[in-house]
Amino acid sequence: WLCSGQSNMAFLLENAFDGAAEARRADLFPAIRYATVAKVTADAPQADAPMRQNWSVGSSATISQPDADVADDDWLYNSAVCYLYAQELLLGLNASVAIGVLASDWGGTDIES
Repeated sequence: WLCSGQSNMAFLLENAFDGAAEARRADLFPAIRYATVAKVTADAPQADAPMRQNWSVGSSATISQPDADVADDDWLYNSAVCYLYAQELLLGLNASVAIGVLASDWGGTDIES
């Protein structure tokens, strides 16, 4: 599933209601797979999107461990909307397979960007 947008999609998990509790509960959702597209600009269409975070498995460790090299693109500082949507998909679909969500958000950008 693609989670793309501006400020609303970039809303941080740490700022969500009970965001810290959601991070602790992540071990209950090991079927969530999450990846993040890097925030880079280009003057022309690109064949591939550069990745800031490659695909990883959801857990309380991966979602809540800030990394100085990753800045705002680790799980804790990523899209609450995207992560919580993945939870709802798993629960609503009674998923027996992994749910992959790809975050491509950049708050504060013009819609044309």
